[in-house]
Amino acid sequence: MSTYKRLVLLNILNDLYPDTPIACGTTYKSIIIYNKQSLVPEETITSRYPDYLQQHNLSILRKIRIQKLALSDKYVLPDYPFSDDAIKQAWLDYRQSLRDITTTYPNPDTDINDDLIGVVWPIPPTSATTSAPTSATTSPATAV
Repeated sequence: MSTYKRLVLLNILNDLYPDTPIACGTTYKSIIIYNKQSLVPEETITSRYPDYLQQHNLSILRKIRIQKLALSDKYVLPDYPFSDDAIKQAWLDYRQSLRDITTTYPNPDTDINDDLIGVVWPIPPTSATTSAPTSATTSPATAV
């Protein structure tokens, strides 16, 4: 018997049974369909699971990217007081690296807690930075 990520399993089931109340845990046997429709074979779920898991993991990557971009929005305002053009360019490069993260990691992996595994995030420049941003690996503490 396979074990699934609950949110991924729910997404598959919601697509298979639109507008149908469903509950589930992390296994096929845990699925409850409240309107008494028959349940698809487990093979239907396992065949769809890899694609749904990839989309789930990409949505986690995008959510963190959006948060990081939002935290740096002020640095791209035309009137932000940079001390020199090199620092401004470092922030532009950092933001571009964030936008490119889904190209860099088109198939991200997550652990059981949905924390990204092995994603190296660009590090935002500091006010003293005059070169391109460096990178940091994702951990639960740095995932925002």
